[in-house]
Amino acid sequence: MNQNESKRDKIVAMIMFALAILIISGVKIHNNMQKNDNEKSILIHVIKADENYSNTYKVDTKENKLGDVLNSLGVAEFEESQYGRFLVSVDGYEADDTRQEWWKVLENNQLSKVGIDELQIQNNGSYTLQFCVGY
Repeated sequence: MNQNESKRDKIVAMIMFALAILIISGVKIHNNMQKNDNEKSILIHVIKADENYSNTYKVDTKENKLGDVLNSLGVAEFEESQYGRFLVSVDGYEADDTRQEWWKVLENNQLSKVGIDELQIQNNGSYTLQFCVGY
């Protein structure tokens, strides 16, 4: 075996190694993209103005409905009704319906037209839970 063949074999081996690394990296990137396809990043703002309280949660989730996200976060309590679940307590602040207290739900600063169990979350969406008094 001469010196040129030895150099050529080393170059071929290095090229094969580089190709293997590229293929493995490509497969990992592809798998990560597929895994995160359904993942959404959202912000959930909790506001109770009368106590100057506000809190924001940045959430990465595969859930599709706001109610499911709140349930998995463990920051809210719910009551069942004929219309589905409604918020009773968020971040420890409980609404008392005998005092006309309730939680308003906003999606991207617009009043939601559906309840939390019907509200489809969108990637990069912003959801606000605002404590209100009076109907």
